[in-house]
Amino acid sequence: MSTQPVPSLDLIRRTIDTEAAYTLSRMRVLEAIAGNPVGIAYRKAGKNGWALMARHLPVPSFNAVIGLGPGDDGEVEGVLRWYADRGGNTQFEIVPGLDDAKLLRELAHHGYRHSGFHASVIARPGDAVAPDPAIDVERVSDRATFEHFLDAYIAGRSLPDGEGFKRNVRPWLDQRDWSLFLGRVGGKPAAAACDDRSGLPRARPADRAAGAPVAACGGARRKLRVLGRDVSLKLASQHGARRHDASIRPRAVDARQRVMTVGIPPQFAAICSTMKTLLKPDGIVLVPESDEECAALSAWKAAHDDFAFMLAANRGTGAMLTALGPCAEACREPINVWSQSPDPQVRLIANFAPTPFEIDGARYASVESFWQSLRFPPQDRARIAALDGARAKHASEEQPYGDHIVYGDLAIPVGTWGHWQLMKRACRAKFSQNADARAALLATGTRPLIHKVRTDSRTIPGAVMADIWIAVRTTMGRRETAEPEE
Repeated sequence: MSTQPVPSLDLIRRTIDTEAAYTLSRMRVLEAIAGNPVGIAYRKAGKNGWALMARHLPVPSFNAVIGLGPGDDGEVEGVLRWYADRGGNTQFEIVPGLDDAKLLRELAHHGYRHSGFHASVIARPGDAVAPDPAIDVERVSDRATFEHFLDAYIAGRSLPDGEGFKRNVRPWLDQRDWSLFLGRVGGKPAAAACDDRSGLPRARPADRAAGAPVAACGGARRKLRVLGRDVSLKLASQHGARRHDASIRPRAVDARQRVMTVGIPPQFAAICSTMKTLLKPDGIVLVPESDEECAALSAWKAAHDDFAFMLAANRGTGAMLTALGPCAEACREPINVWSQSPDPQVRLIANFAPTPFEIDGARYASVESFWQSLRFPPQDRARIAALDGARAKHASEEQPYGDHIVYGDLAIPVGTWGHWQLMKRACRAKFSQNADARAALLATGTRPLIHKVRTDSRTIPGAVMADIWIAVRTTMGRRETAEPEE
């Protein structure tokens, strides 16, 4: 008989509660920094859910609504208003089996659609494999060891601003319910782990007796023994941004725990030169035949996940594949710019983004506010201009377009080149006056931009909108690279 835990609705709910407690614990540490520079905010949503926001930290898990369930459809509009009032964007994480038709219809009504998956892996305590003798793990208890811990964490996640990250997470060492662990290989720091139990209820007696499952991070399994027990670890390649996950089963009686960890020993960085290779009509297959080769290949795959490769020019009898970079950049895959993009940087380009600007002596909260205000008589536009994008869009429903709009002393036919030139001017003003939005636009490089939504606009089709963004990007890119005048 299988001993794997059965994912009952109760067990799923407990897993979600564990994830929420873990995320809130990390956010509260950031919130406690003087002045709350990250812009942390959170509130209850529905019976069991939370609305989370880190305005200046575009981490998906910190900018999400989690835990909504049956009967919570009435919460959606209020939650979206809460985000809009704080200049934030969000995604909703819905768990199959913990939703209902009314909730899904309400989300669809506000323009949300299914865009991806998030996996939670759980395991039972016990049944741990033997520890790896090459790895030594110690509990972090002093500042010097904590510095090594942070170095391993930063290397494992390839964080670009290591010093800035360190400033934000100094309080980790002083958290009462957190336990930090540093893994060493050959005496050198190689992995970091955090066992966070803050805000989590203790195990129920029945759970202790039955060996109840615990929440853990899952993927390829690799165990580390710490102080006589097994500890959950999430491993990340030091040679790439993609993470390697490791699920671990603690023997501790606490029935729930969530962990965060990084680091793969550096000796696993290179692929063994003698690895078996198979030539296929449509590809090349590498076949590891030892534990060392498996570890090496696993680390290499993590560092090159979703990469494009090119066969180098034929020289001699051998062959070499050269990495061109991530497929999206190498193949110039189009970027769909819209307000519900899962990428916060793309949302910053979109018209709903809270990027105030001035044009022709008037101030607008967003490009969408400008565009929708054009529907209204000139004397009413200031009211619409002050609304965020979503509210301006909603307000426009009370004012259908006529045959033309009036702007200054011009009467411009709706949905024509002249109408679109106003949008182009607004976009130029937005990106000129908002450095973050300009950086997000320029970061798209030369990749094609598209604007595909459920229903295309009849006044400014998606293709026209995309052309405007590309034209503004080209102009501003030239300014950024222009030589300074002597």
